[in-house]
Amino acid sequence: MILAGLWFGSSKPVMWIYLKPFHSALRMLEKDGTTVESPDKPGTLHIKAILLCETYDLPAKACVCNTVQYNSLFGCFRCLQPGCTVKVGKKGGHVHAFPFDQGNVKGTPKNKCRESCRC
Repeated sequence: MILAGLWFGSSKPVMWIYLKPFHSALRMLEKDGTTVESPDKPGTLHIKAILLCETYDLPAKACVCNTVQYNSLFGCFRCLQPGCTVKVGKKGGHVHAFPFDQGNVKGTPKNKCRESCRC
């Protein structure tokens, strides 16, 4: 696993600028490769590499995917349900819920009205 970077600041980074140097380095490894010394055999090896998987925390995932966070309307990556905010507890807490509707399993398309929540 390779750590591309950590961000500490008062605002979120612009992800395409923040990840551009990392992307460029990975692109070079994919296209041109690199030469390394072999620890077991005499001589050098020419290797190439590709990125198979990335891992982000949820706020960073929303920035990288250019979408809303998980607790927003249409925040679910797997379904098209808008979800809604539901008050819980006596102290005024709330959660964002995605109620299941048997009659409309896929939910409202994301380009339609966002006022379809029935909570």
